Amino acid sequence: TAKLDSPPAASGPSSDSDVHNDGWTTVTSSSNRRSFSDVLRNSVRTVFQEERCKCDVIISKAEESANDAAFLAQLCEKMNFPTKPGQHQRLGKISTSPDERGSHRPRLLKATFSSAFDARSFMARYEECRKEKVEGLPVLRLRSGKSKEEREAFGRSSKEAHKLNEEARKAGKNESFSLRDDASIWKFTKKEDGAWVRDRSWRPANANQGN
Repeated sequence: TAKLDSPPAASGPSSDSDVHNDGWTTVTSSSNRRSFSDVLRNSVRTVFQEERCKCDVIISKAEESANDAAFLAQLCEKMNFPTKPGQHQRLGKISTSPDERGSHRPRLLKATFSSAFDARSFMARYEECRKEKVEGLPVLRLRSGKSKEEREAFGRSSKEAHKLNEEARKAGKNESFSLRDDASIWKFTKKEDGAWVRDRSWRPANANQGN
């Protein structure tokens, strides 16, 4: 009697393949899986960095010092602010050429707090002290830390505000354009009594700009 050959055993899809109901097989290589893992890892890292930068306060006009930690500690004491930044760092290179006033512009000073809440509270407390004209309070400019995209938008707005101020100065207008922490630009006009008042009806030419 002739011996019948048994049908070949059905082979399932490999660990690197996905079988659809129509019988077609799509191969998903291990390299593609690694690529997805890299994308996911990079996305998580980006979110973490964006959250971390909210703990930073960027301080301009802070004179160069051999002991920035002492400067920040004294500033907190002057403001009666209980939380001191845990880390600090000067940003950029030391200026070698003087500005129009003949002085060297100090580098930005980054102060890092343990939480975004402390960073916001620090800036709010400085603004309160400035309005109260606390004696001995240094004249500084503070802004919150920003992500890469936010820094790029802030830089574009900074250039635009500088351009508007230069145009107003050359035209002899009593106008001033102020760059805000959220990268929006506000226009101020000088009244007869010398007070600067915001012009809320003004809108920047850039449609993406805030009010």
